[in-house]
Amino acid sequence: TYSTIVSVCNTCTYSRIVSVCNTCTYSRIVSVCNTCTSSRIVSVCNTCTSSRIVSVCNTCTSSRIVSVCNTCTSSTNMSVCNTCTSSRIVSVCNTCTSSRIVSVCNTCTSSRIVSICNTCTSSRIVSICNTCTSLRIVSVCNTCTYSRIVSVCNTCASSRIVSV
Repeated sequence: TYSTIVSVCNTCTYSRIVSVCNTCTYSRIVSVCNTCTSSRIVSVCNTCTSSRIVSVCNTCTSSRIVSVCNTCTSSTNMSVCNTCTSSRIVSVCNTCTSSRIVSVCNTCTSSRIVSICNTCTSSRIVSICNTCTSLRIVSVCNTCTYSRIVSVCNTCASSRIVSV
């Protein structure tokens, strides 16, 4: 009510109506409204609007919807959106688009799909795609690590640097 302390009104407990607690208005503290707890509706908490803190909205936790968290928009923090963690969808994280950071998208880790990581396209950095190690036939093409498929890595395409 009008006489209620705002900070108390923003605190969600098991005895409060979740739908009301999740609704952010100009009279509520935005930072508190953006915090997701076990008693809050996840779908509402994942939705970023102009009145919500973007940095908090972009952070994926175990209680957040992964598909929503992986979606990059013009209002999201690109650096956070491009980072792959164990709770993010690998297939989405591996896909390079014009709005994603190419250097991060090209980096292969143990949690990324090797076949996609080895494929060079016009939107990927050729120099990184051509990198080689002891598991590769140096004279064939270039750069591979223990986590890369040798057969795919050795295949030279028109978009790969043959000389290197």
